[in-house]
Amino acid sequence: ISRSWRPYVSPVYTRTAAPQLNVFAVAVPIPKEGGGVAGILVLQVQLASTFLEWTEDIETGPEGVAYIVDQNGQVAFHSKSLVRGEIVDFSAMPVAQQVRQGKAGVQIVVDPAGKEETIFAYASAKPYGWGVVTQQPARASLGHLARDHQLRRLLVAYGLLLFLSVLTAYLASRMVVQRMRADEDRRIKAELERHVAERTVQLSDSEERNRAVVNTAVDGIIVIDERGAIQRFNPGAERMFGYSEAEVAGKNVSLIMPSPYREKHDGYLARYLATGEKRIIGIGREVVAQRKDGTEFPADLSVAEMRLGEDRMFTGIIRDITEAKRAAEQKVHLMTSLEATNKELESFSYSVSHDLRAPLRGMDGFSLMLLEDYGGKLDEEGKDALARIRAASQRMGNLIDDLLRLSKVTRAELNVRRVDLSALARDIADAMDLDQPARFVEWAIEPGLSVRADPALMRIAMQNLLQNAWKFTGGTERPVIRVGALQRDAKTVHFVADNGAGFDMAYADSLFGAFQRLHHAGDFPGSGIGLAIVQRIIRRHGGEIRAEAKEGEGATFSFSVKEPNNGSDEQDHSAG
Repeated sequence: ISRSWRPYVSPVYTRTAAPQLNVFAVAVPIPKEGGGVAGILVLQVQLASTFLEWTEDIETGPEGVAYIVDQNGQVAFHSKSLVRGEIVDFSAMPVAQQVRQGKAGVQIVVDPAGKEETIFAYASAKPYGWGVVTQQPARASLGHLARDHQLRRLLVAYGLLLFLSVLTAYLASRMVVQRMRADEDRRIKAELERHVAERTVQLSDSEERNRAVVNTAVDGIIVIDERGAIQRFNPGAERMFGYSEAEVAGKNVSLIMPSPYREKHDGYLARYLATGEKRIIGIGREVVAQRKDGTEFPADLSVAEMRLGEDRMFTGIIRDITEAKRAAEQKVHLMTSLEATNKELESFSYSVSHDLRAPLRGMDGFSLMLLEDYGGKLDEEGKDALARIRAASQRMGNLIDDLLRLSKVTRAELNVRRVDLSALARDIADAMDLDQPARFVEWAIEPGLSVRADPALMRIAMQNLLQNAWKFTGGTERPVIRVGALQRDAKTVHFVADNGAGFDMAYADSLFGAFQRLHHAGDFPGSGIGLAIVQRIIRRHGGEIRAEAKEGEGATFSFSVKEPNNGSDEQDHSAG
């Protein structure tokens, strides 16, 4: 079927379904209401019986022949054909070519073999490409007048051939279309009635929902017309301003504005209506509002314009931000206080570093001098006392160093980038092996571990975790320290695990406190501040750390840090 959706007549073909007859198809589009095509009506026309009925009244004489060709030049019907079921190709014949080109006329052709003239009369059925041809010896014709008369009869008869088939299909399609239209009209009517009923219910439900949303909103919702008169004042606005909706209905919205905004509002609205200049429409901004009792308060206001037919309406959503501004002011005050506290902490750290170290160095130095110069005059008890004094002063010095490190970790500026955790752990492990070559520890460090963190602080955290594992596997026959990663709650968690002494999980809550120890200092030396430093570092990176252990079977420390959503590896300088 062409793009213009005209009726279509196919070439002749042999039907594949039984009985296998020679047929042609006529296809007629069925138009749809409002344009387009609803369907296609296809008829199959049997060649033999159909054309025999249509050509009974056409006289060709005893020596004459009549045949019909399709648009491909195939013989659809031949009055003298003796071979049933055969489709013959006449496309090479000149007269068939004239028909395929849509021409009509009469030709006299001389047979070179028999030297006899033959008259061909032909016509085409436009625009389908089919045509009719008659052929008879010139001697049998009745002269030019009889020949022309016969041609006209042939053209009229055969011209009707395809017209009748198309007309039949068209009339059938019109009947189908009328029936379909009647059914469609009934269906559309029922659908419209159903849709109107559903829409009525939906509108009613929607109106109820909208009213419920407006009435239950915490924020104030105020609707005004283009004159500035209040049309809607929801319960949130009533609570905020102290007016009831009945009190403000129809009044100018400047009623809830303090001076000088009250006097300027009508001018702003008139300018917008005249010029379209937006000063607040579609833009959230902070304003000053006034309650019924005259008190003023800061508010966040968003205004949107809407049209109801020819009317222009404006909806304002207003929120009291008094508490938010107070919280912001408190935050500024807190940050200022924190900055002052940090400066005091820096001053304290400087005092600890310089003022407390001096007497400790004196205690250690004088104790050493007594042991060296007067050791011969002291008994073993006196020497032991001096040794204890020295050990205590040195331990105090180490505690001061740990406090300074903890303070530095808390205040240090973060310089975040991608850190190769596997390489970092391997570097620390190699250094520990070199420091104590007599001791053997099996290291199982998973390759390809990485995390976005401050490289210096992450080194401190990993060093404390690995030294902790090294220390508590000191009494293990075959110590193993593992560094790896796993997925937990859809995020990557890294861990350091050992098969050392472990600890009782009942005391796990105090594990990360400063100077907290779960083992006797004589068994495992240390100040008890290493894990506190690790926890501070992990928290500085927005992460968390936790421990799992069992006495005599080792411990596992797992941690995660907050990764950025965009996965960027660029540096991030965040204040400490």
